[in-house]
Amino acid sequence: DIALGEIPDDSDCANAVAFLCSDYARVITGAGLDVNGGEFMP
Repeated sequence: DIALGEIPDDSDCANAVAFLCSDYARVITGAGLDVNGGEFMP
């Protein structure tokens, strides 16, 4: 089961990339960002 109830689509991944390329993410380094709707959680 997927925690958020739906499989992420291409626009969800694109939005994550756009965020990481923006000034809002300027201090983020060395992080992994999973865009999977909560399907894979440790």
